[in-house]
Amino acid sequence: VAGPGEGLIFHQTTVIAAFIRVVIFVNRQVVAEPLHWHEHQERCQPRVQPLRNFGVIDDDHVVSTLFNKVNGAFGGVATFIIAEQEQERKARFDQRWFHSKGDFIMRYIKVFAPGTVANLGCGFDVMGLTLDGVGDLLEVGIEEGAGGLVIRNRSGKELPAKNEDNVITPAVMALLGAYEKPVRVEVTILEKIAPGSGIGSSAASSAAAVWGVNELLGRPFSGERLVEFAMMGEALIGGTSHADNVGPAVLGGVVLIRGYEPLDIVRLPVPEGFFYAVVHPDIVVSTKQAREVLPREVPLHDAVTQWGNVGGLVAGFALGDVALIGRSMHDVVAEPYRKGFIPGYDVLKEGVLAEGALAMNIAGSGPSIFALAADEAVAQRVAQRMRAHFARPGIGCKIYAGRVSNCGARIVE
Repeated sequence: VAGPGEGLIFHQTTVIAAFIRVVIFVNRQVVAEPLHWHEHQERCQPRVQPLRNFGVIDDDHVVSTLFNKVNGAFGGVATFIIAEQEQERKARFDQRWFHSKGDFIMRYIKVFAPGTVANLGCGFDVMGLTLDGVGDLLEVGIEEGAGGLVIRNRSGKELPAKNEDNVITPAVMALLGAYEKPVRVEVTILEKIAPGSGIGSSAASSAAAVWGVNELLGRPFSGERLVEFAMMGEALIGGTSHADNVGPAVLGGVVLIRGYEPLDIVRLPVPEGFFYAVVHPDIVVSTKQAREVLPREVPLHDAVTQWGNVGGLVAGFALGDVALIGRSMHDVVAEPYRKGFIPGYDVLKEGVLAEGALAMNIAGSGPSIFALAADEAVAQRVAQRMRAHFARPGIGCKIYAGRVSNCGARIVE
């Protein structure tokens, strides 16, 4: 790597040049930072920076000449990436990042954002956690200096045909409005959580889209700002811009939304050996229905119980005390009113707890149900019990089981 005023020392050029390719990127752009992780993420994935003014030097004899001329030829930092000479890898790399379009360069990355569970029982609208192994995969591209937003659906799931009806649109437009420079954005939805699944399908799309655009622009916005942008997608669906799904989808782990005005998010640690089971029965519970059934006033006794449980839940995550998490995940505000939408809810809860789960509750507004466990085998048994419960009355369902994840939205190969 050469910086301004730095010299280059290159030993055994004639030997190494037979085995390496030198790729040069100028305009102060760095291709990869394998040890640089986002401020809001645990060490989940290496980060990749956007690129411009790209050139590849394949001829071995150019190497020594390049080292002699580079500092004088370019008025900035030149970064050299030395890689094995592998044509297939180069072809994949070029296709992933660059499509020439006039005087501009379209840059692409693939971004994954995980599924999430909101509320966590007592944490109505203020808590959520990240699920491992399920989420949305998007290809995001930008072209600076241009304009427009294109959304393509290649997921096989039925999604809104019009851009203005897709949650990605208000989320990305909020980001671009704050960026205040013309940028064309293209989003292709490659894999999608089933809409209405109760595990943050809309949040995953919004989170992946804003995360990808922010990455390609060089990360001008913090993780918390990305959550604010993604909340605009939630407002399109439910009428309120809540963050209990988009918060963990962007940041990963367990999040507490301490306040909304202004947005204040606290990211809590995930205990080791913490697992989930989720069932999504083939019944429909609209968010509007689920909110309308809730009481407009909460008796003081119930409010005190709920406050104690939320405090215990936060303390349980902070201390890594899974038993405290389990006994605190009790809801007296929403669950008693929403469980009527789900056939045999009380019977299922009794059976799930008998299998060894720490807790069970409704995921978000439903109809999905989640349970937490301190053992993977318990989580798998609970998922099967959930399936059997809905099979008896002839209700189809999908089940998920895995680890509660520290990783939010991220770049994937």
